[in-house]
Amino acid sequence: MSIQTEIDAEQQARISAHMALYRRFMQMVFADPAIADEIPGGAFLYLLPEDDPELAAVEQAAADKAARAGKLVYVRSLPPA
Repeated sequence: MSIQTEIDAEQQARISAHMALYRRFMQMVFADPAIADEIPGGAFLYLLPEDDPELAAVEQAAADKAARAGKLVYVRSLPPA
């Protein structure tokens, strides 16, 4: 079994988009810490950016898949940046 150690441009773009999304969420949490209290302990967090329907669809599909697998998920919509 080999381990992939390089990522292609598409993977890099996807990673960058997710990092930006979670950075936005953390900025919201720092501005209003009560947001973090809404997330159930042990839940997988999925963020749906209102200004990026394609990424929101990817995140929603991942959340649905995790929920079907029995995972506790928390989905939150993010307003435009």
